[in-house]
Amino acid sequence: METIINGNYAGISFYDESSVQQLMSLLSVSSVKPDRFYLTGYETVFFNASRAFLLESVLSSVMNFEKELVIIRLSEHDDIYATLCDELDINYKIIDATDGNIDFLELEEGLVGNFRRSHYLVSGEILNIGEHLIYKLGDLLERYRVSLIVDCGYNPLLMKNVFQYNVDFMIANDNNNSNCSVVVARRSKLVQAEGNARTPGYDLYAHWQRSMKSREAIIEPMTA
Repeated sequence: METIINGNYAGISFYDESSVQQLMSLLSVSSVKPDRFYLTGYETVFFNASRAFLLESVLSSVMNFEKELVIIRLSEHDDIYATLCDELDINYKIIDATDGNIDFLELEEGLVGNFRRSHYLVSGEILNIGEHLIYKLGDLLERYRVSLIVDCGYNPLLMKNVFQYNVDFMIANDNNNSNCSVVVARRSKLVQAEGNARTPGYDLYAHWQRSMKSREAIIEPMTA
């Protein structure tokens, strides 16, 4: 698969600015320029590829071999996450929440003294069940310094909600183009992915670095 990162492949530029702007507009109620997005503390990495490719890139890049991913299973659709983990040889545990209830006491008990659990994955469907659930989940994981990955599909979170829910990685599609997708990643977590990718073609950190170089991005010092 020829993957286009920020409109560039093998040094050739064919930047689909309209698709990028469309996705950017879904992330904020105000206009945000892609080259200034870093001021949020997050980074956007755009792909001319399916959301499934992005999901594999994120998991391949952030999951160390000794760590464990916890999958919050909301429906049968979420079984694709376990299948992908099996393919990538990722340790995982499934928390079944198909009845619409998440036992947060059980979740916290699983976090106390368990340093293997580094990331939790949930689909954006959680918002249809109840916004309070993702808020409580993000708050709990933040207290234990565990990362939250949200697979949003065609309904990306607004950036204000990404902050509010303490999301570290969000994966989403363009509503009008299933092959235009984006990963919104907390920069401090993204840099930790350097050298972790299980497969070079799915190296999220390398894609990010390549995209910054292609657009000659300069990250300026943050000011109060």
